[in-house]
Amino acid sequence: MESQSEQFEREAEETRWQLAGTFEELRDRMTPGRVVDQVVDYTRDGPAAEFLRNLKREVRTQIRRGVDVADAELCQI
Repeated sequence: MESQSEQFEREAEETRWQLAGTFEELRDRMTPGRVVDQVVDYTRDGPAAEFLRNLKREVRTQIRRGVDVADAELCQI
């Protein structure tokens, strides 16, 4: 029979594994584009809406440029 401290240690380890799985799932779901989309949707009618729409457009443009640069680099290899 395990002692109470051993039981606590086992439960803590199980909880750590569950949290690690949860964080991994959240990380997979939360891409930069999704975060920007959610913020823009949330503030669509607020005073910061224009700023956030511009930010969203700029982020997407920068991501596309980064992909284009990476593609060009790969083509040269």
